[in-house]
Amino acid sequence: MNTLSLEQIQQIAESVLKEKPPSVPAWAWELSDREHPSRTYYAFLHALVRACEPELVVELGTDKGTSAMFLATATWASVLSIDCDIRATEHLQEIACARGLVNINGFTGDTSKRPAVECVKAYGRPIDLLFIDTDHSLAHIRKETAAYFPLMRPGGLVAYDDIHINAEMSQFWAELDKPKIEVLQPYWAGFGVSIA
Repeated sequence: MNTLSLEQIQQIAESVLKEKPPSVPAWAWELSDREHPSRTYYAFLHALVRACEPELVVELGTDKGTSAMFLATATWASVLSIDCDIRATEHLQEIACARGLVNINGFTGDTSKRPAVECVKAYGRPIDLLFIDTDHSLAHIRKETAAYFPLMRPGGLVAYDDIHINAEMSQFWAELDKPKIEVLQPYWAGFGVSIA
């Protein structure tokens, strides 16, 4: 894995605001809603993975699977996406199978509970990039960071969606005692990255 500085992370964010990464397959763009503001962060996640060259990427919060697809198309590394809704996991697996993405796996379970954490541990290597986009409550994100930060590679990256979506997430971001940077302004809900 390449270790990135906060300055390099900012440069990546600035580059995707200017133009979409050419390495993203056309079908991945079709998965995202072209008018949705999160399209920028999909491109950012893709470019971030390309730059850091991780061995293990973990996403907490699958939803429609679009972020996972952008992560997986950027690398041959293992991408694990965890969500509490089995429909999200099943949808992700359908998309991955249809697109031949053998490096992506889904797991259904509460991201803050032991079975999900044990699933990550079963990979037998530290997390290089962790993307958190789940419950958006202070209690939940604190449980997730307590569970997954010890599994991070030193110098690994943690990306957080919606750091300003509500007062609790803003509080978490303000209290986070890690080297960090807020990127993708003016993304309305806030997007941040910290270094483990």
